[in-house]
Amino acid sequence: MKSPYFLNGDLKDASYLASQIVQAAADQNLFVEQDPYGNVFVRKPANQNRMSVLLHGYTYAAAFLMTELICASKIHCPELEFLFSTRDHMNRSSARDFDMSQIRSRLVINLDAETEEEIISSCAGFVRLVFETEIMRSQPMRGALPVQVRIFGLKGGHSARDIQKGHANAIKLMGEFLFDWYNYSVDTQLVSVNGGLFTNSIPTECTARLLIREDLKENFERGCWWFGEDLNQRFASIDPDARIEVTFPSANTEDDTWRPMPVDETGRIISFLNLCPNGAINMLQESENQVETSCNIRNVVTEMDRWRLFTSIRSFDDSKKNALRDEFELLAELNRIGFTSIGDFPSWKHENVSNMQNRYEQAYKYCTGRPVKVVAAPEEQELMLFFQAMRDLEAICVGVNTKDGRPETESLERISKVLKTMFDRFFNKQTP
Repeated sequence: MKSPYFLNGDLKDASYLASQIVQAAADQNLFVEQDPYGNVFVRKPANQNRMSVLLHGYTYAAAFLMTELICASKIHCPELEFLFSTRDHMNRSSARDFDMSQIRSRLVINLDAETEEEIISSCAGFVRLVFETEIMRSQPMRGALPVQVRIFGLKGGHSARDIQKGHANAIKLMGEFLFDWYNYSVDTQLVSVNGGLFTNSIPTECTARLLIREDLKENFERGCWWFGEDLNQRFASIDPDARIEVTFPSANTEDDTWRPMPVDETGRIISFLNLCPNGAINMLQESENQVETSCNIRNVVTEMDRWRLFTSIRSFDDSKKNALRDEFELLAELNRIGFTSIGDFPSWKHENVSNMQNRYEQAYKYCTGRPVKVVAAPEEQELMLFFQAMRDLEAICVGVNTKDGRPETESLERISKVLKTMFDRFFNKQTP
């Protein structure tokens, strides 16, 4: 399906996509505004009733569908508002900085879903937590033996979509191992613990450096062996390649890269790491396979003078999300570790089937002859931003099928037709 607005540019370049939406709106003599953050806002007057609907997205598929509706002249439709946002290098949405007071609509359709066969009608709430503490460095104990422990070979996965599979978290496992050893030998000195790479990933590898008493080398090796056997039993069917490896580097303990933390610093960090909740906490009552509340320890970083841990919480029940955050905060306080909450978004769902959802379902079946599946999304969606800023919203998230990261042409054609049909036929029956 060709469009005159997306012929000569990079379809992954958000600024190019935004410029084409601006051009389409200008060609139709519509109100259009682009703010300093890259958001493009367009308003198309109603030609049938007084309702107003906002369409939002940041992908090429969303930009394409927006221009199709902006230029559609032969359909009856309510007032349509369009908000195209961008993402920065940290995957942060520019919609966060958009002046939401400009929006009249209380009906919102996000166009960024990656399959056309589903409507996302609810979404888990989400909050990121950062734990940080300054650390001191001390002299190594006499007869200190440098040790490096590595946990690796885990499957990992997405921290929302795969959390119910029970895959092991390398950082959490390292916390368990270090805690067991520290209880055996409390004069152990931690040097560093590092693991995890990506925001929404279950960590597959974690490495710790520590100093132990030289006379406990065989005990440490034996402890690693037993922990490895336990890994094999616990995760035989889930993470069969999970491994723990210990090496004894020929390192100079006077070197800054091996300067350890004092014993008390070692104890409070290992204790906190071991006690942190992780994984699926409880399941949705109405669905055996859907996690209601979960958390994921996603990254741990040790610098010379600072130690940081990053985790995230998701829940379809905001009260449980907040209770779990309070539990983390208490654990941090008990271990004298700083706590910061970042990007707290509420969950969103409709108590009853929304009019918006009904209309889209009818239009999809009318155009394709097939029903569309209604699902709940365990991962954060852009619509959270609107629920956070405005009240009394009805919202759904829809999209097109993709292949190798690109929207399928036939799917673009179908969903363009579905949206036009929805506004032309099913928005003119009655207002919600």
